[in-house]
Amino acid sequence: MELFFDSRSAHPAVVSNTEVAEMLQEVSDRYRNQGEEHRARVYSRAAVTVLKQDSPVEKMDEDGLQSLDNVGNAIVQDISEFTSTGSSSRLQ
Repeated sequence: MELFFDSRSAHPAVVSNTEVAEMLQEVSDRYRNQGEEHRARVYSRAAVTVLKQDSPVEKMDEDGLQSLDNVGNAIVQDISEFTSTGSSSRLQ
């Protein structure tokens, strides 16, 4: 999943919680297709958690992300990568 970048800066445009959740769900779907049901459930739960947030997860630091239910170290790294680059290496 690629995001459009603002041509005036090197940073991606604002990443919404919905976009982050869609990325996590896409990772979940890939794990499910590979037969890794546990990992698929973990990413799916994290996607739901992100959608339920009132504040943008893009603005949270790693400690803030990790304090969310269903969000562990690997998912924190995935969210951080996605919000800073607009893509996820898990989806390459």
